[in-house]
Amino acid sequence: MVRLLPPVEAQNRLMRVPDQVLALALLYMIDRQRNYVVGFVGTGKATRVRQELRRNEHVRIAYEQYLGATRVVVRHLEGGSVTTPRSYFRPVRAAAASKRAR
Repeated sequence: MVRLLPPVEAQNRLMRVPDQVLALALLYMIDRQRNYVVGFVGTGKATRVRQELRRNEHVRIAYEQYLGATRVVVRHLEGGSVTTPRSYFRPVRAAAASKRAR
């Protein structure tokens, strides 16, 4: 899908995808394909997406969450209206973590 768009348009559309959603959609791609897609976004977003990918290696992710994120990215690339799914990653709140540590 990315290859069908002019590079500037691909970049514009991928930049609108939240970092977590893009990382989740790229999770099962081989490195060469993943690097090709990430190459369209700026260096700051690319760094954040790669951080999310590393985090995803340690988080249990349901296939439905991966599929939902992939659909969002495809809809962005198609230029359609997109509703971003709720975040699948819920970090522990600092207050809750400190209570458990006691």
